[in-house]
Amino acid sequence: MVWALPVCLLQVNAVEQLDTFAKARDIKGIESLAAPELVKRDAFRFLQRGGAYGVGRYPWSVVRLKDAGSDKQYAVFTTRLTNEDIGEQVFELKGEKLEREVDEGDNMGFQVKRWDFDVSFRPETKQAFILAETTFHRLPGAGQSLQIRLSPHYHMGKVTDSSGAEVPFEQGGGVVSIKAASTDTFTYTLNYSGEVNQPGFAGNIQGDEAMLTEDYWYPMIAREPAPFSIVAHVPEEWAVVAQGRMESDQVASGVRTVKYVMDVPVSYLSLSAGKYKVAQVESGGKTYRVWSKVMADQAMQDQVNILPAIFDYYSETFGANPFRGWGALVTRLYSGGALEAYSFATYGPGWLPANEGHETAHTWFGGLLVNTYLKSFWNESFADWADGLYHRRGPIGNRAEKEVASMPAPFADPSYNRASCAEAGAEAGPVASSVGYGKGADVLLQMEQEFPQMLSWVKEWVQERPAQRSSNWEDFEKVCGSQTKWFFDQWIRGKGYPKFQCTNVKWAKGEVTGNVSFTGSPYRLTTDVLLTVNGKNQFKKVVLNPDRVQTSSFRIPCAKKPSMVALDPWDRLLTDRTGADPDRIAEFFGHAKCYVAAGSESWLTPWRSLLGRANPVNTMPSKLDGWLLITDPSRDAQAAKLLKSVGFIVKGNKLTYDGTTIDLNAGCAIAMVALPDGGKCAFALGKSRITPEVGKCKLGLFDVYGRMLRAVSDPRTKGNLAFKL
Repeated sequence: MVWALPVCLLQVNAVEQLDTFAKARDIKGIESLAAPELVKRDAFRFLQRGGAYGVGRYPWSVVRLKDAGSDKQYAVFTTRLTNEDIGEQVFELKGEKLEREVDEGDNMGFQVKRWDFDVSFRPETKQAFILAETTFHRLPGAGQSLQIRLSPHYHMGKVTDSSGAEVPFEQGGGVVSIKAASTDTFTYTLNYSGEVNQPGFAGNIQGDEAMLTEDYWYPMIAREPAPFSIVAHVPEEWAVVAQGRMESDQVASGVRTVKYVMDVPVSYLSLSAGKYKVAQVESGGKTYRVWSKVMADQAMQDQVNILPAIFDYYSETFGANPFRGWGALVTRLYSGGALEAYSFATYGPGWLPANEGHETAHTWFGGLLVNTYLKSFWNESFADWADGLYHRRGPIGNRAEKEVASMPAPFADPSYNRASCAEAGAEAGPVASSVGYGKGADVLLQMEQEFPQMLSWVKEWVQERPAQRSSNWEDFEKVCGSQTKWFFDQWIRGKGYPKFQCTNVKWAKGEVTGNVSFTGSPYRLTTDVLLTVNGKNQFKKVVLNPDRVQTSSFRIPCAKKPSMVALDPWDRLLTDRTGADPDRIAEFFGHAKCYVAAGSESWLTPWRSLLGRANPVNTMPSKLDGWLLITDPSRDAQAAKLLKSVGFIVKGNKLTYDGTTIDLNAGCAIAMVALPDGGKCAFALGKSRITPEVGKCKLGLFDVYGRMLRAVSDPRTKGNLAFKL
């Protein structure tokens, strides 16, 4: 007689073994209990690689999850979670084996159509109590149960249907299996709570503030978007900050009850409440706010004054802002950096005030156009690119001068060889961030070069966005049309970046010619070209390698022989480049010594953070080469003479340059100056409340918020893409 253990016992033992292996991050041990297909595709690499934003830094464990509508069972690999990263990893069990992975993007035939939340807190125990009235829609092929996901510190207490009857459910980690109704659309009320105590990582409740932001406090299916409302109950002296529009704010018996409605379907939900100060400004029919316990009042007011220009430009460029305004919440509870919430964003201390266009751009890229982060970080690419676009082309200052002075300089990171933009989602690990924020933004900068109509495509994409569905690179490609397939093949679906050499560059018979040879994949590249003829610079464009072959040639019409030919003189191409940088204030600050004249001490403030460890002195140096000089030219004849050589004329508190005048009490200027006896120094004048954004300029004028008004920048004329003829 052969004795066999019951299947349920085998499953329990398997889960216990998996838990032991997971705690030890023993991938080989787990693979011994997994189907060959899972082993083949390295399905357990998350244990060692982790996610893009730090998920996996805390221990993993494995728990069993029973399906609420069938005899299926799952093993849930669970750990602490933070937003926009990998989630818990779920595998279906067959006996003792992990049979298949249940991808988080698998909706199992169900969709969340709407959430209506009722939220309250118990600050002394760091607890949040949530009722989530959730409307689900059954899709073709759906089974008898659905799976929703929360952060694992939330525990489901009860699920009821619209009649109040209890609905069967099972929970494993943050994954909850719920028996589905038979109708196409049905509404359940999910009653759950959790201790929200993940400082420096995710949600946190401390003292007189509660932050659910950065937490999965809402029930998700495949991270797909839905509209929602929030009713929050907090102490009467608290303010509530949530997404969308505030519908009501009432106080009764010491409790403040606030309702927000978010009509735009989104995947990431933020909610904070606390004893915040608030600053606000009205502009163009919109209200801009900053909430904080930690920012100084003037800094808060500066930030709300900065916001309207950013949103005016984005609304004109990408389509109307759908919200009544926008806000910034600055709190010590946030782990660092910032997190978008589309009608506001949450920031850690020390970032604001700033002329910050990234989180603001997420209103369009992440909000109106939704990204789940499961497949790619495309919206981070668009937000970084949009930030640069605003600094180059925004309404403040001289656009032509800003276009080159504020041009990003792409950095060719070796990590780009490991994943493509199209497939660098959270599970790709840290490379997802470098590709998403870095390469993707640089690719969009290149797309501007290749297709002058690009901005109209972006606006069309926003306007024709899918209803309650996330988007991806492929959706943008469809808007752009078949003419761009080569571009998406090359830059979005392809790994790496272009590596090439230019040789045999010469002039003859009214044209400059040269050869281009690629190491690795060949690319088609449109780039600026600088031609110096009779001491004067002229700029043209050239398409390198239009047929995308390994070796090709190029031709540039030029009636007279140039003394210099420089490809990509403004450093727009994502490629390896060599050669000393042209004169740039940013690089000068890296090694400059600093002199501050008596009476000019307040002029140091705008530049202090750029100087690094340099300690200012108050004794005028005998040799000025390599010095940053902060001195009032109205009281310093030598400074006045040197500044006149670059076009700065100072009379009292007014500085004039090429027809532009600024008040040095509410603006500042900087310039590199060539010294008569050789070498260079720099002068800084005036006051701003925010560090000026100097970009690539060697001379710049800035307003009180550090925004560039005027700039002079030099092209690159040295290195592997520059040729003397």
